[in-house]
Amino acid sequence: MFRLFPNGTVSHSQAIGENEGGLPAGTLEDSDRLGRAVSTECGDIDSDGFNDVLVPAMLSDAGGISGSDLGALYVLFMQADDTVRTFTRISQAAGEGLDNLPVSLTQIGWGIGAIPPRSSGNPVDVLLGTVV
Repeated sequence: MFRLFPNGTVSHSQAIGENEGGLPAGTLEDSDRLGRAVSTECGDIDSDGFNDVLVPAMLSDAGGISGSDLGALYVLFMQADDTVRTFTRISQAAGEGLDNLPVSLTQIGWGIGAIPPRSSGNPVDVLLGTVV
């Protein structure tokens, strides 16, 4: 993540990844490909005053099944210093939100888009690209 001055020069940078920028060790594997696509259009999901970030990891393994490469979406709840305060993982693994889909999707997160909520407390609509 970079913060830019109005003239386009970098005023601040913060890496976010495995054991860096607020993501704890063990969150990701080397091949997960976190950040192929990123969306900030979700706004401030948790209404804490800081915009949050949607970041897919398109080759993340679901449900601990090594090599499944089904992908996952990380909802990063940010804080003032541009680090992750907490996160939610959404995938097809049991209990992670997409486990009741009528079809199995692979590599969710090739692309991402979000429509910000109309007002605080309303849901955010998210669109994830996949490989079928």
